[in-house]
Amino acid sequence: MSFDYSGSFSGSFYGDITASNGVVSSSNQINYNSISNRPVTISAFQKNSIVANNNFRQVTNLATSASVSTRLTTVESEKTTLDSRVDSIEAITSSIVALNTESGSIKARVSSLETDSGSISTRLTQVEASGDNQTLTFNQASKELSISEGNAVDLSSLGGGGGAGGSSIWSTGSGYYKVSADLQVTGSFEVDGGITGSIDWSNLDNVPSGLVSSSHTDISSLNTFTGSAQTSINALNAASSSYLTSVPSGTISGSSQITSVVTDSYISASAASSGFGQGGGSTDISALNTFTGSAQTSITALNAASSSYLTSVPSGTVSSSAQITALGFGGGGSTNIVPLNTFTGSAQTSINALNAASSSYLTSVGSITTSSITDFDTEVSRSISQAGFGSSTLPGGTISSSAQVNFNNIANKPVVGDGGLTTNDFTTADHNKLDLIEASADVTDATNVKANLPSGVVSSSNQITALGFGGGGSTNIVPLNTFTGSAQTSLTALNTFTGSAISNSQTASMSVATSSFIGFDGNRVVSNTDLPSGVYNTNFGTTTSLSDFVSKVFFPNTVPTINTNGFTIGEFVVSGSAIGTITGTDAEGQSFTFRAASSYTQDKFKIATNGVVSLNTKSTASLNTDSTPGSGSHPIQVEAVDTFGGVGSKTIYIRVTPNTAPKWRQTSVGGSIITNFTHSLNENSTAGNNKVRVYFTDDESDTITINSGSVNMNGFTFTKYGTYVQLNQTTASLDFEVTPKYEIVLTASDEHHVSGDDSEAVAYLPFRVSVVDNVIPTVNNQTLSSINENSADGTSLGTITANDSEGDTIVFSNFTLLKAFKNGVNTNITSSLGGVSLYNPHSNPFQCSSAGAVTRKNGIYLNSDIADRYVYQVTVKDAFNTTEDTGEITIPITADATSTVSDNWTNLYIIESATSGDNIKVNADGLTGNTATWTSAVSQRWSLGTVTGNLISLSTATGSSTTLQIGNLSGSAYASGSTISVAVTASEHGFETTKQFIDVDINVVKNNPPSVSFNNQAENLNTNGARSGSTLSVISFSDAESNNLNHPSFVFTDPSGQLNTIKDGNTYFVQAKNNLSASTYQYTASIKDSHGFSTGVGKHTNTIAQAGNGTLGGDTTSYIIESGLNNEAIRDASGFGAGNPSQVTVSYSPTYNSAAVQSFTSSNASVSIDNSGNLTMGVALNGSSTGSGDTISSTITYRDQYDNVGTGTLTLNVFANQAPTATFSEVGANMTASVAASTNLTTITISDTESDTPFSASLGGTHAGNLKLVPQNANSSSYQLQNTGIISSGVTYNYSASVHDNFGKSTSYNKSITIIDQKALVYGYGWNGGSAASQAAAIAAMGDSGADGVAITSGSVISHLQSGSLGTTFNPTYVGGTMTLHKSGSLNTLSDSATNGTSTFGHFNFSSGGAQRLIILFASASNQLGKPVSMYDGVPPDSTGTPKEYYVYAKDASIPGTIGTGVYYFDLENAHQGYNRWGMIFAEGENTNNSRYYIMPDSASAP
Repeated sequence: MSFDYSGSFSGSFYGDITASNGVVSSSNQINYNSISNRPVTISAFQKNSIVANNNFRQVTNLATSASVSTRLTTVESEKTTLDSRVDSIEAITSSIVALNTESGSIKARVSSLETDSGSISTRLTQVEASGDNQTLTFNQASKELSISEGNAVDLSSLGGGGGAGGSSIWSTGSGYYKVSADLQVTGSFEVDGGITGSIDWSNLDNVPSGLVSSSHTDISSLNTFTGSAQTSINALNAASSSYLTSVPSGTISGSSQITSVVTDSYISASAASSGFGQGGGSTDISALNTFTGSAQTSITALNAASSSYLTSVPSGTVSSSAQITALGFGGGGSTNIVPLNTFTGSAQTSINALNAASSSYLTSVGSITTSSITDFDTEVSRSISQAGFGSSTLPGGTISSSAQVNFNNIANKPVVGDGGLTTNDFTTADHNKLDLIEASADVTDATNVKANLPSGVVSSSNQITALGFGGGGSTNIVPLNTFTGSAQTSLTALNTFTGSAISNSQTASMSVATSSFIGFDGNRVVSNTDLPSGVYNTNFGTTTSLSDFVSKVFFPNTVPTINTNGFTIGEFVVSGSAIGTITGTDAEGQSFTFRAASSYTQDKFKIATNGVVSLNTKSTASLNTDSTPGSGSHPIQVEAVDTFGGVGSKTIYIRVTPNTAPKWRQTSVGGSIITNFTHSLNENSTAGNNKVRVYFTDDESDTITINSGSVNMNGFTFTKYGTYVQLNQTTASLDFEVTPKYEIVLTASDEHHVSGDDSEAVAYLPFRVSVVDNVIPTVNNQTLSSINENSADGTSLGTITANDSEGDTIVFSNFTLLKAFKNGVNTNITSSLGGVSLYNPHSNPFQCSSAGAVTRKNGIYLNSDIADRYVYQVTVKDAFNTTEDTGEITIPITADATSTVSDNWTNLYIIESATSGDNIKVNADGLTGNTATWTSAVSQRWSLGTVTGNLISLSTATGSSTTLQIGNLSGSAYASGSTISVAVTASEHGFETTKQFIDVDINVVKNNPPSVSFNNQAENLNTNGARSGSTLSVISFSDAESNNLNHPSFVFTDPSGQLNTIKDGNTYFVQAKNNLSASTYQYTASIKDSHGFSTGVGKHTNTIAQAGNGTLGGDTTSYIIESGLNNEAIRDASGFGAGNPSQVTVSYSPTYNSAAVQSFTSSNASVSIDNSGNLTMGVALNGSSTGSGDTISSTITYRDQYDNVGTGTLTLNVFANQAPTATFSEVGANMTASVAASTNLTTITISDTESDTPFSASLGGTHAGNLKLVPQNANSSSYQLQNTGIISSGVTYNYSASVHDNFGKSTSYNKSITIIDQKALVYGYGWNGGSAASQAAAIAAMGDSGADGVAITSGSVISHLQSGSLGTTFNPTYVGGTMTLHKSGSLNTLSDSATNGTSTFGHFNFSSGGAQRLIILFASASNQLGKPVSMYDGVPPDSTGTPKEYYVYAKDASIPGTIGTGVYYFDLENAHQGYNRWGMIFAEGENTNNSRYYIMPDSASAP
C-alpha cells in the first residue's frame, strides 16, 4: 500500500528508495523528493521514531560512511542467504569442475571480451563518478566565487574589467567569465561545454589512471571517449532499469567485496573432499585428471540444472571471469591446444551470441563532466574490473560497488539540523558498525568481517585459484585434451545456459534487502494515528528483521484456500466432458490458478488453470478406488497457486454414481415401484385415450426407451410421454363374454442399455387389462309432481327416476296410459274421457321422452273436477344389455284457484271536456294522475255491463290488467257534477269457480277557464323609460287543461286612454302611446279557452316613477402646481405628478334606463372641462399672482341623454413647486492614490420633481479651490466633480455643492471626498526548483544565502522578483525551475482565522508537472493585514502563542497537516502597485498535492 504524506509525521518510516527509471547506478541518481511516502517535515520529537529506519542513513563525520554503510548492510543481508545455500555449493562444485575441460574455449572467449571491453571498466567508473557534480557561480555584487557544497573564494580584492592588469575575473557580457590569473579550484567543477586551451592535469585531484599523464594537456582520449559515452550511458540506464529494484538476498556482486576476509577455512568441505585441493595453494591436480573421465556425466547434469540456475542463483556461484581465470585455465597451462583449436571452429558463433547479448549492456552512458573524474579503480568492484566486463554483464538489481550508492549524494535528502536526521539519531550499534569500516571504502578488514560470514563460503576467485586449478599446477592435461572431443556438446549446453543468463539476469526474482540481518522489534502496537485502519493500533508480532516487519505489514501472503470438496458424476460420461469447476479464495485477493498435484498420477481427470475439471476417460464405477467419503470415490490432489507462488492444496473426491436400471411406478413418478400391473375396464368402456397411466423413473435421469411385446392386445395402444406410458382404447366397446382380459409386457431401457454400456439397465412390466361384465338399469313405481288444470301447453312434470350401476345411458320407452281416476275414487274412468272440451278432458294428456322427461301435450284439456289422477307404465334399458325393466308413473291434477282482482284508486274522475279514448283518472281534476286500472296475478276475461250511450269501455278483454276509457263526454248529458255507474265481470278462462263481479261510479268534474298574468318591464316604469312605444308590461295566459286560447274573445280596457296592446303569439304587450308623466295607470284583460265553458279575467296597475337629475362626483377637489401651464392637466393629488389626472363624474340613483351624463360646462374660465369630465388649466399660473396655498372654485353644469340637468361645485388647490435634488456617486476606482489632475472623483446627478431644466450647480467650502464641476450634458443634469491638481497620497477634501432648477428653486449639500493609499494584490506561486528542506536552505536556493537581503544571487527567484518579474510566471536561471503564478487577488488580510484569507484562493494544484514549493507574495503595507513576523511548523495550536506568528495548513490533502514554512521580506528595484517593500511566505519543501492553504495564527486550531 502507499499514501501521500503532506502533514506532520510521527512513528517510523520505511520504504524502498527507487530512482525514476528503476536504475540506481550512483547515489546522485536518488532524488529524495521523488521518494514515495517520504515525510514532508520531520520535527524534533519525531527523530526518535526514525532510529529504527535503516533506509535513512547519514553520518556527517565520515566522508565515505554512507557508501560503506550501504555495502555493510548488503553483506549483512547476504549472510542469512549464504547459510541456507552452503549445501547447494557442493553440487555446483562438481559442475564447475566439468567446466575446467572447456577452459580453452572459455579462456578464448573471456580474452576476447577483455580485449573488446578493455575500456568498459574505465567508462563505467566515469559514469559512476559523474553524479558528484559541483557548481561554480560568481556574485558580481559581492565579488565572491561560490562552489556548491560550501566552497567559496573571495574575489573582492581582484581587479576587474577586460582582463587588463592584475588578477581579475570579469564577465564578457556574452555569458562567459574570464580570469586573468591562475584559478585554483579546491573542489570539483562542472564544464557544460568543451575545454579549450591547455590544462595542467598535475593540479587536478583524482585524475583517472591511464587517461592522461600528470602533465598531459591533451584530453583527446577523453573527448574520444565522450563521443560514444552518451549512447553507452543510455543503454546502461535502460539495461539496469531493473538492476536495483529487486536484488536477491545473498548475491555476491564482486569478489573484491570479501576478498580479504575469506581464507582456506571458508572453502566448502565437500569441494575439498572432491580432490579440488586442501587449501593452501596445492598444485597437485591428479584428482582433477582422474575426474575428467566422468566429466561428460557432470556436463549433462550441468545442462539439466542450468535451466533453473539463473532464476535463483545460490550463494557461492562463480560470478566473475576473474574467478575462472584464477582456476588455472590460463597462465602456466599446457601448450598443447590442438583439440582447443579444433574446438574454436564453433566458438566464434558462441562468442558472437555472447557479444550480441552483452552489447546492449553499455550502449548508453550519460554526460561526463570533468567534475565526475575521480579515482575510478577504487569506485568499481574489483571482480568486475579484473574480468574486463565493467558493469556490462551485471544482472538486474546488482550493485557492483558501494561507491554507487552514496547517501551524501542523494538529492533533497533530509538535512542535519533542519528537522531531519542528526548524528544523534543513530544508535550505538550503528556507530559500531561504521567504526569497523571507516578506514576504507572497501571491506578489507578480515578480522572484523570474517566473523560475520558462515564457514565454508566460496566468495572469491582467489580461493578457487588456491585450490590448485591455476598458477603453478600440474602440466599434465592429457585427460583434458581427451575430453575436448566432446566439448562441442558441452559448449551447446553452456550456450543455452549463458543465453538465459544474459537475457533473464535474474530480474524477476531479485529484491533489495537493506536490513534483514539487523534485529527489529515488530512485536508491538503501531501507534501512528495517521496510518489507516488495519495498520494503526495493530501488532504484527514480528521479532526478527525490519524486512520481515515490512513484509508482514505491506506484503502479507497466505496461500489460496480451495473451497470445493468434490463432485458427483454418473457412469459412462464420455472422456473430455467437463464435470465441474473448482473454486477457492485468496485472503489478499490475488488471482490464482489451479492444477493437479504432481502426486496425482492416475490421469483419469484433467484440471484446467481456471478450475474446470474434465474427464480424461469414460467414467465407470471402477474409478471409485477410495472408500472416502462413504460409499467410494476417486481422490485427486489439487493445488491452487497465487501470483506470489503460494500453493494451497487439497484432496477432492469425485464420486462416480453406479448406473441403475429404470423403475416402473404407479399413480405418479413418486408413486410406489411396481413389477406388474393390472387395470380393469367395464365392458361399457368406449374408445378413447388415457384409460390408465404407468410411470417410469431413472435415478440417473437417463433417457428412457419404452418397448412392448404384445399378446392379445388388439383394440389397445400405448403412447410414451416424458415420464409415463398411457393406455389408449381404440375399439368402440368391450365384450366381457367374448374377451374377458388383455395382456402385454412393457420394457424400460436407459440410454446406457441402448448404447451397450450396461446390459442390466432394463426393467420389465407385465401389463393386464381385465374386462368387467355390465348390469341392466332399474326403474321403480313413482308419483311425479302435480300439474295445475290451467297449466300451459308443454308444461314439464319432471323426469322419471331410474338407476344404472355403471352410469350407462338409460333409454325410456313404451310410455302407456294404464288408468285415470276422479276425486280420489279408484275407479278407472279412461273410457269416459273424450278430450273435446274443458268439461270433457283428454284421456291421454301426457308424453315421455327417451330421456324420461314428462310434459303436457299441446291442445289438450285438463279439468280436475272430472279427472284428477292419471297412471302410466314406462320401460327402461341400456345399450349393453338385451333385458329391460318397467315401472308405473302416477300424475296428479290440481284445481285452478281464484285470483284476486285489485284496483289503484279511492274515487274515479273524468273532466267534462273529455273526448273519446281519454282514460278515467284517479285525480280529482279528472285529467291528470294515474289511469284507473284493474290488475290480477293471472290472466282474466274482462267484460262490462250495459252503459248508457256507450260512454265507458275497457282497454282490453283478456289479460292480467285492464283500464276504463271514455267515449265522447263533451256535449252529452253528463256535465260537471254528474256521476256515471259501471259494472265489470272478471273470470279465469271460463272456469265457473273463478268469476268476480265489480261495480264502480265515475265523477264528472269541471273544465277551468284560462288564468291571466302580468309581467312588468321594470326598466320602463319611470319617466326615462315610459316613452312612446315602450312596453310597460306583458300579458300572458295559462290553462289548467292546456286548452287552446280563443283570441277573438280577448278584451283590453284602459281608463286613461294613454295605453294600448300589441299581440305577439299567445301574449300581449302593454305599451305607452305617448311619453308618460309620473303617475299610476290601471287596466283590465279577459279571454276564453277553446271549449268556452267560462272566461278568465285579470286586472293590473303600473306606477311610473320620476327620474332624478344626478349628483356631481369624482375629483371635485383637485390640485394644480403653482407653476402650472395653460392646458396642463389638473390632478387628483397634491404634488407634481402625484395621483392621476382629475376627472369629475355624475352618478344617478336609481339609474333609470342607463342614464349617463352627456356634457359638462365650467363657470370659471381658469378651469377647462371636456364632455368626459377631464379637468385642465384654462390659463397659465406660472408668472401669475396665484401661488402655493391659493384656491380656485368653479360651478360645473351637466346634462344626461334624457335632458335631465344638474350642477355641482369644483374646488382647485394650488401647491408649491419642489426644489431640485442631487446624488453623489464616488468613483471607487479613482479613490486610491495617485490620482491625475482632472480625474472624475464623484459623479453628481441632479433630479427635479418637475424636471425644470436646464439645471445649474456651484461649489463652495474649504477645499472648493481643489475641485471643479464639469457638466456632462446639455441640460446639466449630470456633473463630474474633478480634482484640479494631482493627488499623490491619501487626502480628504471638504466642500459644499448647490444645485438649481429653472424655476428658481435650489438645494445645498455639504460633502467630503477621501483618497486612500493604494492596496496591492496578493500572489500565489508554485516553484519546482531547489531542493531545500529548511528555511535557511530554502532562502539560499531562492537567492539570499544569508537571509539578510544582502548579496542577492543574480538570476535567482528573489533577484527576478526584485527586478520586475513580480506578478508574472518566470524561469529563474539560478537553481532553475519555473515560478508559476497560480493565484492572485486583493485580500484584506492574509489570515484565515475568519476564513477570508489565502484559503479564498482555492486549490493550488501541484499534482501535474512535478512537485512545487508554495510561495505567497504580499506587499508590506499597513493596509495589508495578517502579515507574519515568524512562522510556526509544529502541531497547532502553539500553547506559547507568539504575537504575529502564523502557520500554514495544507487542507484537502490525503493527510492534511501543517507544512514547514518561513517568512522573508525584501525590497524591489522599482515600486510594484505603489509599494517597494514586499514579503513572502514560502514552504520549506515541495509537494504534489491539490490543496487549499490556510494561514492561521499559531494559537488557533487547525481549520
